[in-house]
Amino acid sequence: MRPSLIPPRRRLATTLLLSHQTKTPTPLTLCHPTTPSPHTHPLSHIQTRAASSSSNWTRRAASDPFTTAARLKGLKSRAAWKLIEIDERYRLFRANQCVVDLGFAPGSWTQVAVERTLPRGRVLGIDLLPAVPPRGASAIQGNFLDWGTRELVRGWVVEVEGRWRR
Repeated sequence: MRPSLIPPRRRLATTLLLSHQTKTPTPLTLCHPTTPSPHTHPLSHIQTRAASSSSNWTRRAASDPFTTAARLKGLKSRAAWKLIEIDERYRLFRANQCVVDLGFAPGSWTQVAVERTLPRGRVLGIDLLPAVPPRGASAIQGNFLDWGTRELVRGWVVEVEGRWRR
């Protein structure tokens, strides 16, 4: 496969892998599963640090009022409160509005957009990651910088609005 046809993230990973392999050739015996690598840390050290960090994060999240309120309201994350505050201050959303959310995963901002554009508002989420859109929203998995993805978005807007919008 030609390098120009490989997706950018994969191309970078392939380049890093190839450059690492050529700079430091590894004897075949180190690749055997029973041979320990000299560059690894003891597993117990890694587990202790990760567990401590996770428990600290869990404790902070449990006592955070925004996290609790988001969970009670059924929002996917506490980040939705940021958009709610911005909307209350600057009135971003109106009823029956067409909204395109770039990078929508996990979907908490999309949830707010759906709620704030009722009763006939339409919301489209676009993300590189596969994600399930919130109820009342549509989703496209892809890179918005790609021509094909932009054409899908244009088609969605035309379907919604009945005309091209510029």
